[in-house]
Amino acid sequence: MLWVNLIMDTLGALSLATEPPAHNVLERPPYAKDNSIVTEVMWRNIFGHAIIQIVILMLIIFGGPTFLGLCQPYGVLCSKFDA
Repeated sequence: MLWVNLIMDTLGALSLATEPPAHNVLERPPYAKDNSIVTEVMWRNIFGHAIIQIVILMLIIFGGPTFLGLCQPYGVLCSKFDA
C-alpha cells in the first residue's frame, strides 16, 4: 500500500511541477463559498464523454464480433447456452 501511495503521489507532484505558473492567479477575485467545485461546463463534459463511451462500448460488445467477422452474433451465442 505504501508503494502505491508513493507512486501516485510522485506522479501527481510531477504533473503539478511541470505545469507553467499562471501569472494572474493572485489578481483574480476569490470564489464564493457557495460555488460548486464542478462547474456546469465540467458536468456537460462528464455526461457527454460518458454517453460517447457507453455508445462505443455497446457497439464493441454487441456488434464487434459480427463487424469483424470473428464469430457468430452475440444473440446466437447466448441462445445456445439457454437450451
